[in-house]
Amino acid sequence: MDRESFKKEVMRFYNRNKSRGKAFTVRHFEKQGEKESSVLYIIKQAELNPPQRGRRTPFADASNTPTTSGRVVKRTPTNKPSATTLAQLEGYSNKGEKMLETCRERCDQCLSGSNFRDYDWVLENRAGFSLMNNQGSHTQQYYISFPGMRPPPPISRSNYIPVLDVWIAFSNKGISEPFIQPIKAKFDANTYLEECVKTKLVPFITENHDLEKTVLWSDGSGVYTNKKVLAHLESENIEYVDKDLNPGNRVKCFTYFWNLLRNNVYNDGWRAQNEQELENRIRHCLKHMNLDTVKQIANDTPHRLSEMALTGQIKEWSDNKQKYTEMYNQNI
Repeated sequence: MDRESFKKEVMRFYNRNKSRGKAFTVRHFEKQGEKESSVLYIIKQAELNPPQRGRRTPFADASNTPTTSGRVVKRTPTNKPSATTLAQLEGYSNKGEKMLETCRERCDQCLSGSNFRDYDWVLENRAGFSLMNNQGSHTQQYYISFPGMRPPPPISRSNYIPVLDVWIAFSNKGISEPFIQPIKAKFDANTYLEECVKTKLVPFITENHDLEKTVLWSDGSGVYTNKKVLAHLESENIEYVDKDLNPGNRVKCFTYFWNLLRNNVYNDGWRAQNEQELENRIRHCLKHMNLDTVKQIANDTPHRLSEMALTGQIKEWSDNKQKYTEMYNQNI
């Protein structure tokens, strides 16, 4: 008996004796010399993946309840979405349009109502870094072995899991001192206030910028908008983008900064053996980073806000990524 015929035979017997349970079907075919795992696999696959068409087959019976006469009645699926599905789709569409309109309005308010158009923009953010570059982590690599050559070391998926949490701020004046800690450590409002704001962010702003013409753009999450954090910024006379005016990361330029830093850290396939080696590498790359492109990214912030406020659209991420990468390589 071929494989397909065996599947059909198993499902026919199982559907006739479904009330006795799967074990009855397994024992029946075990007496015929079949493996228990093979029989259970066929039944489970039929239950998990019933056919989409309306015709009655031995495999369709596993996911349906037979009538008193033993005949299985299967409803024919329809391609027409239900009223609930249509309402959900309409809600998702309206939600996306509402978020885009809110983003556009907030960009306009940041430039006009709050008069931040001619200000120096200080951007801050944090990101996770892994022992290896996680780009293309799902790509299978094959190697050709030659006699006398040692094969490359095996790559574990754990190497792609972020192990360090890196916080940093930058502007058109340069880059602040970074704050780096294990990603498993807690990054709450107190940690952010004591380790980032007081010791790194405020000194960076006060030493390099005119406080009357500088605005801080932080993330909109609870850590950055904590009352203690905002109170300390106000005590230092540092203006910031209010949570109600924050357009969100869609317009933010920090993604391009992380892209440039990752390119330097993981250049030529570099990978770290431990967290300390990775931290040393990040600090070294930040110290020797070319600042011309970084300053340009900060200066482009008002232009991106204006572009969103006027047109409701911004350039594709890949276009700006290529622009900044080429600019960075030319300035090296």
